[in-house]
Amino acid sequence: MIENLYFIVEVEHFDQQIFSFNCVYIFICELALPVVDVYPRNQTVLEGRPTVMNCAAKGIPRPVLSWTFNDGELPPDAEIRNFSDQSILQLSKTSKSMEGWYKCKAKNKAGEACSKSTLHVLEKPTVTMTSKQLRSLLEGERLTLACQANEATKEIRWTKDGVPVNTRVKIYPTGNNSTLVIEKVLTSDSGKYSCKAVNKAGSASSSVDITVTDKTTVQWYFIVGPLLAVTVLALIAFYLWKRRIGGTIRAPIKSFAFLTQLVSEKHQTFIKVIIRNSTTLFCSQHAF
Repeated sequence: MIENLYFIVEVEHFDQQIFSFNCVYIFICELALPVVDVYPRNQTVLEGRPTVMNCAAKGIPRPVLSWTFNDGELPPDAEIRNFSDQSILQLSKTSKSMEGWYKCKAKNKAGEACSKSTLHVLEKPTVTMTSKQLRSLLEGERLTLACQANEATKEIRWTKDGVPVNTRVKIYPTGNNSTLVIEKVLTSDSGKYSCKAVNKAGSASSSVDITVTDKTTVQWYFIVGPLLAVTVLALIAFYLWKRRIGGTIRAPIKSFAFLTQLVSEKHQTFIKVIIRNSTTLFCSQHAF
């Protein structure tokens, strides 16, 4: 506030020697309403990046500046730096929860004024992929992969082993989700399938490994496996019978047992044979 003091003097003359002085004191107070401006007025910031807003004001007397967020308190990590005629608000790591209106208010004895800035936060994409069946398929079966992304995602891209999927693959987008379908898979469809969610803030990926097995190979396991097991058992029985007839086994056999086990693991079959008598223990394992 600027105060000016003015003197008005009134002089009355009575005679040559007597004077009368009347003094009037006038105080003038100069006031000016605040004028405030926030910039930028509208901005879009990527999630995780810093945000800066500047508020400048003029007025008589010099206005006091303050900030609010959506007509309430500022975010916890907001930092304010005040100077003589401006105030700077900084958000070091912008998140989606900080999106909204930021208002700067300038106030002095003459009154107050406000200016607003709108902050939009571009959220990073997120994505997860699920397989609706086992990750190991037989040739001719149906493959379905579902990719689910958040609302911030603008585009979903599918790849197989780092290369865009071929024309045999059908893609069905639904909102923020996308589904990959192969009606009848081939062994060449084995590989690593990935879906990538993309927007201006960045990208996110999710992957799954798919293995397709030839049907003829699986049929061979189920047909030849049991036949081979029976053949091995027959050979063992014949061998033991021949030894007994030839008299090679001198000691009487107190106990005799054999056990076969057919195991299929990762499309490879093993036959485990255990032969036991009173003096020896014989164990063998055959893969085919």
